[in-house]
Amino acid sequence: MDAKVYRPERDWKGQTIGELDDYHIGDVTGCVMGGPSVQPLARFPGTVSTEDQLGIPWAQESGVVVKQHDRLLIGSTLYAVFSERLWADPNVLTGSQPSYYWVEVRSTT
Repeated sequence: MDAKVYRPERDWKGQTIGELDDYHIGDVTGCVMGGPSVQPLARFPGTVSTEDQLGIPWAQESGVVVKQHDRLLIGSTLYAVFSERLWADPNVLTGSQPSYYWVEVRSTT
């Protein structure tokens, strides 16, 4: 799936200045919704929730790297990015770089 990435400027109260469309910085492609989550499911031992995670391939033609506080428009749903990049470090056993990085997202619409 593809996502439009917005990086809005904010005032001292944290409110977006101007219109969101003014802050479109590019698109990311090949995104995956879901993924390993650090949130265990209540009453289901050993099971974790996969909601609220978005995997984004490192290699992007646009060169955009999603950051905390960005807004992502996927389809008609706007998501806020609530985390820095997760699981972006090289594998400690193999040294290989992951092909995706993950961010925590929440729907704002």
